[in-house]
Amino acid sequence: MSRRALVLVLALTACATGPAPTPFRGSAPTRLLLLPQSGEAAVSRAEQEALDTVLHELLVARGYSVVPVAVAAVALRGRDAEPEVGWAALASEFDADALLVREAQWQVPSDPDHGAALELAWRIVEGGSLAPIWSAELRLPEGTIVEERLTGPDHAIARDPLLADEPVRGRGQGDLRRVIRATTPLALAEFGQARLLERLPRGSAQVR
Repeated sequence: MSRRALVLVLALTACATGPAPTPFRGSAPTRLLLLPQSGEAAVSRAEQEALDTVLHELLVARGYSVVPVAVAAVALRGRDAEPEVGWAALASEFDADALLVREAQWQVPSDPDHGAALELAWRIVEGGSLAPIWSAELRLPEGTIVEERLTGPDHAIARDPLLADEPVRGRGQGDLRRVIRATTPLALAEFGQARLLERLPRGSAQVR
């Protein structure tokens, strides 16, 4: 998938109706330092960079000033091996009042009858104290439904079958909906990122 297509897919998905945002424990941050994602999401480096680019753009649209993940990654090089050591100093260095910490893990079960799953965890911590002020987690098994499309005439809304996006097996017959499932780590990562963004409250920065 091209980066442009990935941006479009995630932007559309993130705009969809989703769960109500979880409130911050305290005031909403203005400037976020976006840390590199830790763990193993089973996506390529290029795919992760595209996901990070999309996330940056959507965080800005959601009301945050954002320090890019690439900037944070360079600043973290050569520092203490403990991931949280120096985070407060890093936040101060970039004038960020909070940090977005992301973790991902691609889980492959030992039982072949059960599919793999992507586990995502996000938390926002204050820039000075590193106290957590927001968190959300998702577990996305292979085959998670990410979209449903109407593929036949639905008489409840008088849908014209000629406008359907797939052929219909007779008027009023056959499947009315096509279910689209995420079966790859990238598809699950795209969907999970969009869903977590839906849960994230709006920031307090002025978006122009």
